Parts: sequence; C-alpha cells; structure tokens
Amino acid sequence: MAFDGPISFKNLPEGGEVDWNLGGVDGVKLPFGTDTQSSWYWWVRPANLGRSAAIQAKGFDFNIPATSSGEEYLCCFDDPENLPADRNEIKCVIVGSQKWKKKQEGKHYVIFVLKKQNERGVEVYERVGMGHLLGKFIRFESRFPVSLK
Repeated sequence: MAFDGPISFKNLPEGGEVDWNLGGVDGVKLPFGTDTQSSWYWWVRPANLGRSAAIQAKGFDFNIPATSSGEEYLCCFDDPENLPADRNEIKCVIVGSQKWKKKQEGKHYVIFVLKKQNERGVEVYERVGMGHLLGKFIRFESRFPVSLK
C-alpha cells in the first residue's frame, strides 16, 4: 500500500457487534497469522525471505445510488483528488460485517481498493480508502480474488 500521507480509520462498534471477516471462503487471509508476535516473527524468519506479504481477500463491485442517504454508506478516500474518473474501477473488500443482520440488510465495513498492476498473472490492488456500505449496495455475485499490497 504505497500511499504517502495520512489515511483514514473508522471507529467501529464495540461489544462484539462486528463479525470479522477472517478466513473462510470469502475471508481476509493475512500472510503472517492473526497475532502480533506471529506477524513480527513472520518478517524475520529466514523461510519467509522473498515471499509475498500481500493480504489475500475477495473483492466486490458496489453501486451507491445517488438517492442514498448518508446513513446507508460512508466513503472516506485517502487521496480523493487522485481517484479514477470512472468510479466503477474502485472495488471493496469486506473486513467485517454487522452481526445479527442478513447479508443484504446489514452494514459491512470495507476497505476500498483500486487495481494497480498485474504481477505474475495476479491482479494487485492498493487501498484507496475505507468506510461502510449496506449490503444492498454490494454486488456479492461479483466476487473476485484480490491481492492487496
């Protein structure tokens, strides 16, 4: 993720109200595990030298109608002036979802990504922002692999 400057973060609900999207078919897969000691150790282990530290996930197309209210979505882009003119090029990766809601009705916490290059036959994406979207805006049938660097 090669952005120079501050990036946005979002305060998420507390108290177990978010199902984190780690593992599983559509889940975010970290190259170094999920605890801090593993992540530090992953970088210095000789066996991992030269291996990719890319995060693997599933990306989705989304569409926010112009008539949508601000309570239904939040889009915070890291560098709004450098986004593509065709906003359909921006995709989302779901990192967490509101518990106890159906997929189409619930709020999904997302990272917005943009394709940057093709590396060894794998499309590589870069974070361009974060936010949340209601499920009705996400095209779940458009699922595709994302390698996030």
